[in-house]
Amino acid sequence: MVRLGTTDRAELPVVPVTVGLREAGSLGLAGPRDRLTGLARSAVAQLAALHSPADLEIVLISADRARGVDERRREWSWLGWLPHLRPMHGQDCRLLLAYDREQAAARTSELVRRLDDGPSVPAGRASTARRSPRPRCTTRARSPW
Repeated sequence: MVRLGTTDRAELPVVPVTVGLREAGSLGLAGPRDRLTGLARSAVAQLAALHSPADLEIVLISADRARGVDERRREWSWLGWLPHLRPMHGQDCRLLLAYDREQAAARTSELVRRLDDGPSVPAGRASTARRSPRPRCTTRARSPW
């Protein structure tokens, strides 16, 4: 479960907005950069702190052409320390990060393939694959297309 913020409802003011990743399977965030960046950082940090890399895979796609690659790399450099971004399913990369169009296409193709293949877990954990699919958190910082 990840808390994304709050919403005001007539019957209950300031109600937490949560997403159950076991039920949803994956979480994507998209929107205007000025509103999305803080939410994305908060969600990723919360997920990484509360879930083992064996139970959660994080993929970052930050291909906003309005900002340079170096700026985007600096903004998300802290993710390189998280084991949740290590490829464990044969992805052709060192970390599950994308900062340019080519990397974004590769990470997106990998995610689509994984979703099409259904729930899976890294080698050595096959016995738990049917019981607990590994949720994915994909953070996309403003679409370049």
